[in-house]
Amino acid sequence: MQFQLEVLSVVGPVKNQKGKNTWNVFEVAYKKEGKIEGKKIVDFNNPNVFEAVGKAKQGEVYTVTAEKINGFWQWTNFERASSGVTEASSASTPSPVESSKGTETSQRASSGSGPGRVTGSNYETSEERARKQRFIIRQSSISNAIQYCDSQKVKGNVDDMLDLAEKFVEFVYKEDAVKGLVEMKDDIPF
Repeated sequence: MQFQLEVLSVVGPVKNQKGKNTWNVFEVAYKKEGKIEGKKIVDFNNPNVFEAVGKAKQGEVYTVTAEKINGFWQWTNFERASSGVTEASSASTPSPVESSKGTETSQRASSGSGPGRVTGSNYETSEERARKQRFIIRQSSISNAIQYCDSQKVKGNVDDMLDLAEKFVEFVYKEDAVKGLVEMKDDIPF
């Protein structure tokens, strides 16, 4: 299988050890068909690919040949196809390999995020959470209003059910009088 990718960053080489065995790893973040992906390239699988990945720079486009070996996709060839960066801009920007010597925190600090990370927040705001909670309470109150009418053998139309459900919602959001007294700083006026 052959495909093209744009290099986003190369971190490494990072030395790994297990028992007496040691090996080096490059972590490559790349964009392939508009999707950001990552791959670890180890020095013992294909030394030529490992060396070529180590020289890759951000913005460069490469043609990759991959083969399934022992159940895993391995890159068997890694050749530069074209450059997405002009020579003037690449001279002023250090390569990801140079910026990652020793630690990758310097690279993360310069780019604002690590490879493949989402910038910005995906969490709901407090207003969105409150609105969602109100929807949940309203939906639950409608179900409870229907169950209440069924248990009381009361026949009603949709408007009657919604009015009863709205009373349940109001009850849920009603300020508890005892709680107000407990939280009051001073209940004695003099």
